[in-house]
Amino acid sequence: MMEEILLILAVVSILKTKKWLNPASVLLILWTLIISFSRMGLYGLNATDEKFYRLIFAGLLSFFVGFMLPKRRKRILIHKSQTYTDNNSSCNMNYGICYIALAVCILITLYKLRDIGFDFSNITLFGELDRLSYGSKLANLLYEFIAYPLYNTFICVTVVDFFFGKRDKWLIVLTVVMCGSWMLISGGRIAIIRLLISIVLCMALKTSTKRKIAKLFSNIRFVAVFAVACAAFVYLTVLKGFEPLFNIYSDFAIQPKMFQYWGKEITGQYAYGAASLFGFIYPFLYLIKNLFGLSKLPLGSNVYANIDKTFNDWITLGTYYRCNAYSSCFWYLYYDGRTIGIIIGMLLWGIFCKSIFSRMLECFDKKHISIYILMMIGVIYSFTDMEFSKANYVLAFLFISKVCFCKTKIVFGKTGGKKIE
Repeated sequence: MMEEILLILAVVSILKTKKWLNPASVLLILWTLIISFSRMGLYGLNATDEKFYRLIFAGLLSFFVGFMLPKRRKRILIHKSQTYTDNNSSCNMNYGICYIALAVCILITLYKLRDIGFDFSNITLFGELDRLSYGSKLANLLYEFIAYPLYNTFICVTVVDFFFGKRDKWLIVLTVVMCGSWMLISGGRIAIIRLLISIVLCMALKTSTKRKIAKLFSNIRFVAVFAVACAAFVYLTVLKGFEPLFNIYSDFAIQPKMFQYWGKEITGQYAYGAASLFGFIYPFLYLIKNLFGLSKLPLGSNVYANIDKTFNDWITLGTYYRCNAYSSCFWYLYYDGRTIGIIIGMLLWGIFCKSIFSRMLECFDKKHISIYILMMIGVIYSFTDMEFSKANYVLAFLFISKVCFCKTKIVFGKTGGKKIE
């Protein structure tokens, strides 16, 4: 019954927004699959307490309510000779700044690789989640707060430029090099996965008919990039050493059980918002810790330690399962405030996603589409963690908003419109 209700709500969101891929439909359908797979208990997966299914369900309902709330009306101010609205400006990509940012990102990654050492036979050593355990403080600082946010930034921006911009060749080349270096240092599939997500979301916005999709795939460069990305994803998946069906099933079935396990591990502990929003405060805590030579973070050290455990501690969930990560966004909100934390947190997240989604549809420029893609990556990755707990994800919003694009204001007067850089 739970799964049927979620599917109905997903359909309602689609009818309301007239978009198949909107934040609510994606989140609800994704978690319908996860709950259904988890209940099957295949490959000896241990059963999950019904309490945790109910918590997930309550959170999804709260997100749906937040997303469906009516948006605030746009205010228009009218003067004698000028009219101002929220849309009296356009955002153009600052290609020169983007080239420099990408070059800096690649150089920092190479510096990090040189600093920690690199061996192709041990690519998975430098895992996505334990990268700060290696290298000097300077390498870690540059990587965590500049290079990594730029990975997230240009995975979105470059794909958006390909579909909606001028398909700048230098932007594409530098981004491909960046993704390659990202794969080397993360030792995982994250670069490929996020690239594919960005492509699919842009295709959904760009194409509305099969004819347009066929025309897009007739572009040999696009087909080549897409094929290479898919091939790399499959190859890196096989490298994990599991059977394909088991690998796919486990990736989308263990979340409720992982939520249950780590939920019991924090009995009596509350983060009061610090867990789900740790990415906003971590840069400041990290700088203070290193400036004053502290042995641990001045605030939130227990929160950081508990989040770190969910990634780095391997636990047994059944006959064939030894897993890490995948605690999902619900564990973070549960850590913040148990049931109330999940309900309020998901409600606010739904409101935030609705705001980004609506703004993207109103403006429909490269900047707002890029922000929308980044936001949707966070929604999709809800099955692994809460992306706002990561500084690199939070900073990517800042880089897209303030670095990659320059605003051109348009003032309307008696004689027409005039652009002002």
